[in-house]
Amino acid sequence: MQIGYLCKVTEESNMRIAILFQNTSLYSFKRLIEAGEERGHEMYVIDYLSCYMNIVSQKPSVVYQG
Repeated sequence: MQIGYLCKVTEESNMRIAILFQNTSLYSFKRLIEAGEERGHEMYVIDYLSCYMNIVSQKPSVVYQG
């Protein structure tokens, strides 16, 4: 599996879920993706080392590759 990819998208997707992960070979990662896809969610995988997280403000944000 490759970091920064988008899993299959269906028209009836319930949620868009981004998972901050680096090691995509772990069982827990694979299970999270599998469980989300089984429920029809759009699953995004983002390398957390490529992110900046602003969690101290009133509006928390995550900036990816920016």
